[in-house]
Amino acid sequence: TVFHPPRKTFRSIAGKSWRIGRGLMQLKKYHPERFGSVWGGIFNVRAVLPPHVGRFSSRMKNWQSLPSVEKTLFFCLQWIMKWIAQAGSIMEFFSRDK
Repeated sequence: TVFHPPRKTFRSIAGKSWRIGRGLMQLKKYHPERFGSVWGGIFNVRAVLPPHVGRFSSRMKNWQSLPSVEKTLFFCLQWIMKWIAQAGSIMEFFSRDK
């Protein structure tokens, strides 16, 4: 089994989100029949809306025991990561293929 240490800095978490956004757009660019149109990735309103609170909290361990401030910070961090992933998708959309 492989162990991946947790990302410790905002920069590393943001970098991962950026790469995820780029990768999703690449899948849409090169395999539209399987992953949908690139236009759906660019104009996806759900990509910039806040995370669904119910789904977000169900994925967090010990959610009920966290203080409200930490819950809010985790929620905001997740929302920021969604924006960064969307920005990565948009940059990939406008990038020239090599």
